[in-house]
Amino acid sequence: MAGAVAVAADVSAGATEALQPHDGLHERFGAGVAAAVDATPWLNFGAWLGGRYDLHPRDARGKDDGLLFQSELSSRLAFQRGALGYGLEASAWLPGGADVGESFSGLSADGKLLVSRQSGSVLVAGSAGYRFDRSARAAGEPGRLRFGDRSALGVSDYDALLAGLGIGYSAGRTLLFGEASAQLLLGSPKLLASPLRLSLGVRRPLGPQGLSVEFALDGLLSARPDSMSGAELVPIEPRVNLSLGLRYRLGEQSPADRSEKPLPAATTQPVPEPKPAGAPAAKPTTTVDLFSPSKRTGRTRYRRM
Repeated sequence: MAGAVAVAADVSAGATEALQPHDGLHERFGAGVAAAVDATPWLNFGAWLGGRYDLHPRDARGKDDGLLFQSELSSRLAFQRGALGYGLEASAWLPGGADVGESFSGLSADGKLLVSRQSGSVLVAGSAGYRFDRSARAAGEPGRLRFGDRSALGVSDYDALLAGLGIGYSAGRTLLFGEASAQLLLGSPKLLASPLRLSLGVRRPLGPQGLSVEFALDGLLSARPDSMSGAELVPIEPRVNLSLGLRYRLGEQSPADRSEKPLPAATTQPVPEPKPAGAPAAKPTTTVDLFSPSKRTGRTRYRRM
């Protein structure tokens, strides 16, 4: 619906296992906010800002922790033909850096094709795209990074192929969804160390029309890099991440004004929500961003898929 505005916010917590001998648990706490507006029934613009705090085991230099912020602007074209929804999405994002200048030096972009199909209470959605990734430039000299920083930055030296497949089921007012997504690092010496994610979640309306709450559990299926002491940087995401978010959409039609059949998810862009603080891929994202409040937050997650 043209003129409709959606806002979203979420908090998350994640954990990463020991990544080398004598290492310990790495903890992550994140939060994000996002907003999106439907300029026309088929064109949507969104913005997302997320931050996270990482706490690592002590090393030879003492306490190791860090605070990181990321941002993203996105646009989505979406159309519908019968039960089929399809669209295009483009986004530009800034990785976290020591300062604004370093973040801008790592300016990166994603492009994706979206498709979805609604059949009764079931929605199936998929996405495929490419990531032009320059985020490693925001990391400065890799050789000077502490081990904890290398594992937490979420930046990459490699462009990536993006893919996702999700399914949603409406049980009354509750939406249950699941998604598998991948960020395949092109040229990486260990392709299986590319971020491969499995997500499960539930969303339910709250009180006022347009307000909903969402809970999601993300699991990382990837192997870990054989070595984290080399010059190459790859995204290291939490092995498990929990997120809780709220979304409010102004201009939502009442059930009486809607057609009997709900529109496929790809016809409207969810607000880029705060993606789990993970890697810039850790930029939601996600196919279920077709369900979620936002792409990154769309579920958001901080994953940029």
